[in-house]
Amino acid sequence: MNEAECFASEAQRYADDAIRYADKAVRYAKIARALALTSLIAALVAIVLLLAACGTSAPAPAASPSPSPTFTALSLHDACRVLRDDILANGGTPDRATLQRIIGHSTDGHLITAAKAVRRDLGKSDGLAMGFDLSLMHYDCSSTGVQIPTGIGSV
Repeated sequence: MNEAECFASEAQRYADDAIRYADKAVRYAKIARALALTSLIAALVAIVLLLAACGTSAPAPAASPSPSPTFTALSLHDACRVLRDDILANGGTPDRATLQRIIGHSTDGHLITAAKAVRRDLGKSDGLAMGFDLSLMHYDCSSTGVQIPTGIGSV
């Protein structure tokens, strides 16, 4: 095989490769066109559905803005008044919700600690531990002028 024939066979190979790549490019172009058409149809269907939904239903009533809950810190005096009122209402034993409110909102560390202890002791049958913790709360509240009743009910 001479040099001219060698170049001719190599040129033929390149021509065959070019035809193969052109065929692949045509197939990829067809696929891309089909995908683009499918995407266009999906977008049009979504728009039609949205427009159909908007036209048939009545407008939703405007939601009234509800005020966001505000955190109110309880001073020692305010927490003691809340505790006193709850003890009087419940016959000598504070309820869990009031103790939780004092724990969550009070600014006095001693009162929070005593309220946690009372909350822990509420379900126990022995009222002695809760009575001790309530006496600590009574002592803390007496400095503010709020008298926590003792001796009411089972405590």
